[in-house]
Amino acid sequence: MREFEAWLERTENGAFFWDQILKSTSGNTIEESLDTEQLSVELGGLRISKGKLNFIDQKNDPATPQEWQLDQFSVGKLTLPISSRKTSLSMKLAQEGGPGLSFEGAFNPSNLSSQGRLDLSEFELAELTPFLEDVIPVAMKGSLNLKTDFEWDPAAQLPRLKKTSLQ
Repeated sequence: MREFEAWLERTENGAFFWDQILKSTSGNTIEESLDTEQLSVELGGLRISKGKLNFIDQKNDPATPQEWQLDQFSVGKLTLPISSRKTSLSMKLAQEGGPGLSFEGAFNPSNLSSQGRLDLSEFELAELTPFLEDVIPVAMKGSLNLKTDFEWDPAAQLPRLKKTSLQ
């Protein structure tokens, strides 16, 4: 797929759309009837070679939109309804003349846990403050370059970092 465009928005209270998904999936189970046949769809994978991701953070005042260029996105085999099988995931995002982000690893679509390699480059710490203010309540200056292997389980909130290079 080429020329893909998506919008991501964080509300005034700091919530993303997946926050509600995680709340509804943590601890809640869906009762399945053995005599009801479910529709099952298997996706062999998806690859996007060029695209755009627009992000609006309404928690900041004023809410300033950011445009990220999606250089590459791919996800491996998925089964719907969502199975607990891990699948591969990779992506590369960058802002023109600004920060970049790349990820390569795997994730579990049923609980959004993930592990892999994460590289962040040229992130201005001041721009990250709204996302980190609950964890690090200090005004930050400078830029961040980070290369790390990580594991993340949404139930644990913060990811576990391994083999980290930080500048």
